[in-house]
Amino acid sequence: MIYILEHWEAIAGIILFISGGGLVAWKLKRIEVKEATATAEQKDAEAVMAIKELYGSFVGDYKLQYKELQDQIRIIREELNAVKKENIEQRKDLRTLHKENKELRADINNWREKYNALKLEFDLYRAKDERLKKISAGGK
Repeated sequence: MIYILEHWEAIAGIILFISGGGLVAWKLKRIEVKEATATAEQKDAEAVMAIKELYGSFVGDYKLQYKELQDQIRIIREELNAVKKENIEQRKDLRTLHKENKELRADINNWREKYNALKLEFDLYRAKDERLKKISAGGK
């Protein structure tokens, strides 16, 4: 106790320093933490806004590209339908041509048979005529 009484000024200074200085340091530290938190929150908010803007531009670009793709698909479908119709017409024409070709081949075969029969008849007639000429020439 005598020690406290003898050094009360130093002890009071230390207590005052600790309580006053610690309180000030604690308050300063608290202000720094608040500022850092506010800065971090502001940076986070800015980052979120940047992400929202980026997402918004992405969605805008995506919608534009999607519409372009839809237009291209519509054009391709129209072209495909036109090609299908043309293909159907060509198949009809091909069937008609195939039928005509078959009929013409039948006609050719018919004429070939007539030709062969006529040639055979002509050859027989010529042979008969030559025999008659030989007989007539031999008898004169």
